[in-house]
Amino acid sequence: MDLASWISIFMALIAVATAIVTYAVFRSATDPTVIVYAQPDLQRQSIVNLIVENIGKGAAHEVSFKSSRPLPEKAFSIPVPERTPDQMQSGPIVTGVPFLAPGQRLSISWGQYGGLYKYLGEDPIHIDTSYYRARANRLFKKKASIKFNS
Repeated sequence: MDLASWISIFMALIAVATAIVTYAVFRSATDPTVIVYAQPDLQRQSIVNLIVENIGKGAAHEVSFKSSRPLPEKAFSIPVPERTPDQMQSGPIVTGVPFLAPGQRLSISWGQYGGLYKYLGEDPIHIDTSYYRARANRLFKKKASIKFNS
């Protein structure tokens, strides 16, 4: 092989690498990223909210959640209560969310420190989030995971 053939192969490899990088940049600018986190309510200082938010640049479809163990619902008590709060039976974490627009945020009044601590204890909870991106082939599902520590 002469020098011209090697240069052609090298240029083809550069073109392929450029296409891969361009596609990766395009996907990062258009894919959704759905996260779940706990945050104190700024209006009601003793309340802790559970937030579901799409921080990505694309819409998320058929968002579903799977936790490592059941989450508490309405765990309202500042001191640690004697009775353990009930299990979460309804809401977006249990039923899922059909659509989350880019930047959209759902806030759930989750409870107060005492009630949440009684239910959660020292063990972390892992929440796996799965969803489809807008106009995506249904064969590809993106998954994310988050861990709550008390």
